[in-house]
Amino acid sequence: MPAMDQGHHAQGERRAKPLGKGRSAVVYACADHAGRQVARKVFCGADRAADVVNYVLTGAPNPYRWNEDAIRCAQVRRQIMCDLVQWWFGNRLSVSRAWASRWNAQQRSFELDTDFISGRHALLRHPFVPRGLDEMRDLRDQVLTPLRKHLVCAGLDGLVWQAGRGNPAGLGNFLRRTDGDHGWVWIDLESGVPALAPINPVDLLVWYLPKSFRHRRPLFDDVDIDKLRDYLRANEEELTHALGEPRVAALMTSISTLEHHQRQWRSLSRVARSLKYRLCHGDITRQQADWYRTRPLRWYGREMGRGMLAGVRFAGRKTMSLARLIARVRPIRAVGACWRFMTSQTFRAALSRKYIAQRIDSWQQRGQLSAGHATRLRDYLDHEDTGSYLTDFGVHIAIKPFIKFTVWVIIPALLAAGVLTAVWAVTMIVFGGMIGRSLYTGGRSIQALSQGHRTPWIALLVGLMPVVGNLAYPAQIAYRGSEREGKLAGFIMYDALSAIGAAVPIWGGRDTATEHWFNRVVTLIVQRSHVVSEEPAVQPSPQGK
Repeated sequence: MPAMDQGHHAQGERRAKPLGKGRSAVVYACADHAGRQVARKVFCGADRAADVVNYVLTGAPNPYRWNEDAIRCAQVRRQIMCDLVQWWFGNRLSVSRAWASRWNAQQRSFELDTDFISGRHALLRHPFVPRGLDEMRDLRDQVLTPLRKHLVCAGLDGLVWQAGRGNPAGLGNFLRRTDGDHGWVWIDLESGVPALAPINPVDLLVWYLPKSFRHRRPLFDDVDIDKLRDYLRANEEELTHALGEPRVAALMTSISTLEHHQRQWRSLSRVARSLKYRLCHGDITRQQADWYRTRPLRWYGREMGRGMLAGVRFAGRKTMSLARLIARVRPIRAVGACWRFMTSQTFRAALSRKYIAQRIDSWQQRGQLSAGHATRLRDYLDHEDTGSYLTDFGVHIAIKPFIKFTVWVIIPALLAAGVLTAVWAVTMIVFGGMIGRSLYTGGRSIQALSQGHRTPWIALLVGLMPVVGNLAYPAQIAYRGSEREGKLAGFIMYDALSAIGAAVPIWGGRDTATEHWFNRVVTLIVQRSHVVSEEPAVQPSPQGK
C-alpha cells in the first residue's frame, strides 16, 4: 500500500461537486484541509479505453493512478511550470498550481489538489459572438504556438502533447479566467495516454517517435532533465531578473526532486509496474507480488486470463443493457410515435423545439452562451419556424430507405411485369429521390402558405437536384442563418457542426480543436456580417476547473 497520507476524503467527496472527467481522472471542486477551494483530480481510471492502451504499451494503467513517484512528478512538475510560464508569458498565461497529492483509499488511486480556476474554455462561434472576437485563434497564436516552442527548447518534451501539438484535445487543457483577470490558465498538465496518436502523422514521425526513442519508452510527460538544466543556465541572468534569486534557487531544487522521482518511476520494469498496480488496487497480496516477481510468464498468463474474463463481463454488461433498452420499447407506442412524426407537422415542430431548447441549455451550461443570449434564443424558438426545418430534414432522411426500396425493388419488378416501360422506369430510378423529396417539401410549402408562414422555397429548389437534394433543409437553414434576424437558424447550424466535431472518435470531444474546426466551418456557409452581431463580448457563466 502506498505510504502517502491515507486520507480523510470519503465524506468530503460526497460533498464535492464534479467538474468533469478526462482520460485519466475525474475532477471535483471541493475544499482541502486548509479550507482552500481546490480542483481535486482523482486518477481513478475514468476512461477504460485509455486503461487498455496504457496497459498494452506500458504494462499498467495510467501511472498517476498507482505510482507514488509518478504523482510526485506531477506535483513538482507543476511547481516548475508555474515559474517558467510566468517568466515566458507574464500575465498572459499561468499554470494551475498543485498544492498536495495523496492516496485516496476509497477510490484506491492517487489524487492531486490544484488551484480552482474560475473560468471557461475558448468560445465557440455562434450568432452572438461579436465581430473580431476569436478566442480560439488568440489561444492558438498567442499562447499555444509560443508555448510549444519554449517547451521544446527547455527539454519539456512530454508536455508538448498536453500543449496541443498533434493533440486536438490539448485545447481543452486551457481556460480563460472570468474572475477579473482575463488571461489564460493551463489547468491540465497530466496525460491520459502516451503521446503516440497525433492527428497529424507528420508529428508522429518528426517529433513523438524520435523523442520516444530518445527517452527509451513511449513519450508520457517526460522531462529531459539535463537539457532543462542547460537551458536554465544559458538564460540564468534573464531568469533571475524575472523571478529573483530565491525563486530560482527553489526552482533548481524542484528540478532535482523531479529528477529523483522520475528516475524511480521510470526504472520499473514492465512486470514490476503491472504487479505494483495490482497490489495497490488490492487484487493481490504483497506475498503474491513477491512470488510472481520471479515468475513473469506465470504472471502474464494470469493477466491474460483476467483480461479475457473482463472482456466477457464487459460484453455481457453491454448485452444486458441493450436487452433492457429493447425491453423498454413499446412497439405499439413506437409505431404510433413514428406515424405521428410522419403525418403531423405540429408533432414534429414540438419535438424540434424541445430538442433545440435542450441544445440551448447545453451551450449555456458549458459557458458558451450567456444567460441573456440563451433567453433570446428561447424567445426566437417560440416565434420562429426555423426549428421545424430540423425535423423536415429528418423526414427527408427517414423516407430515403422507402425511396431506395421503391427505386431498386418495386420499379424493376414493375418493369419486369410489363407495367412500366423502360423509359419510365429509368426516369423514376434517376429522379426517384427528387420526386419523393419534392412531394414532401411541396406539401410543406402549401401548408406554410395556407397558414401565412414563411415558405421553404430554398429547400424546394435544392430538393430538385439529384444527390445534393438531400441537403435541401440544411440549405434552407443556411439561408435563414444568413439573414440578420435568423439567429436561431444560425445557432442550429453552429450546434449541428460542433456536434459532429464533438463526436469524432479519439481526436474529438467537447472543447477540442476538432470541435472548434467543425464549428468554424459554418462561417464558410453563412455570411458572417449577418450572423455575427456587433454586441459587446458575452460573459457566460464561469466554470471552475
